[in-house]
Amino acid sequence: MERAKSEVKTRWGVIASESAKVAVLVWVVSFLDPFVEQVLPKLGLGFRYLLSALVSAFVLEVVLQLVFGWPKLTIRWVEQGEPVVPRRELIARMTLRKKVTGVMRLNVTASSDGWLGHFLLRLLVGGESVLRVELNESSLRPFVDGSSEQNEADTVVPNDGTHGFDVDLGSVPRRAGEWHWARVRWEADAIPDDVPFNIYLSLHHESRVRRLLMMFVIKSSNVRLLRVIRK
Repeated sequence: MERAKSEVKTRWGVIASESAKVAVLVWVVSFLDPFVEQVLPKLGLGFRYLLSALVSAFVLEVVLQLVFGWPKLTIRWVEQGEPVVPRRELIARMTLRKKVTGVMRLNVTASSDGWLGHFLLRLLVGGESVLRVELNESSLRPFVDGSSEQNEADTVVPNDGTHGFDVDLGSVPRRAGEWHWARVRWEADAIPDDVPFNIYLSLHHESRVRRLLMMFVIKSSNVRLLRVIRK
């Protein structure tokens, strides 16, 4: 039921977005055509509309970039071997004998909402920036089984103090897309009660100026909670 509702919302969102684009194009063309006719009176009607449409497309691109082209980091979780990507809640399973969760894959993706957003991301996130994934309320011990590398060093490492992981971001790639990845898991002395733990995301840097700049970066994740259950 929730999936169906989500799909309906997505479809209506696409319809609304496309309708807004058409409305902007029609409005700009109708606004520009009299002006083009005055400046270029000998230009044929078809060429006038073509010129107005080209300008409209440029204006629409600028508007879309300003509205949607915000710098963004996208964090995506998935349970290793599971075809379904979790939404909002990540389920980690433990057994009474091992008390170790299954392996989760963590992906960090640079902004893919447009060239302006990616340009701003490269401008705001400098070298030595760290993305911290925290589960402060938990007693879980984090482990990294493997991750992407930078200068022959793992970019994702466990942080026992936050019960989560630190991602050494480094330089933003020239193109949008997957930036860092890791295979992670947790261990515990006792299986926690069936209570979800909040997953927090934060950006850190030694420079205070850089930290202030990175406040404008949107951090998006497909899950907000981690729930540990017994197999």
